[in-house]
Amino acid sequence: MIRLIRAEFGKLYSTKLWLWLLLGALGLTALGVSLTIGLDGQQGNPNPPVATAAGQKNMFSSAAAAGIFGLILGIIGVTGEFRHQTVTPTFLATPHRGR
Repeated sequence: MIRLIRAEFGKLYSTKLWLWLLLGALGLTALGVSLTIGLDGQQGNPNPPVATAAGQKNMFSSAAAAGIFGLILGIIGVTGEFRHQTVTPTFLATPHRGR
């Protein structure tokens, strides 16, 4: 099991895609939080004030939008493993797999 985890992390860190998606997620979160704080109290803003519990929930829920980058990383990782034949080390690290 340890060899399998080591092989997966080795594949993850051999590309720079995870770093760019992490930076994109952090940027999207920072943008959402800063817009929520910046537009707080403006005329015509339909969101509740940040000082209320509903406003804070609204502000922190913008971080959930960054989860789409994790989904993209998973999709690209799985499809790229079979396309570039990098799935082989995983199967060689644990050749006897259970059902």
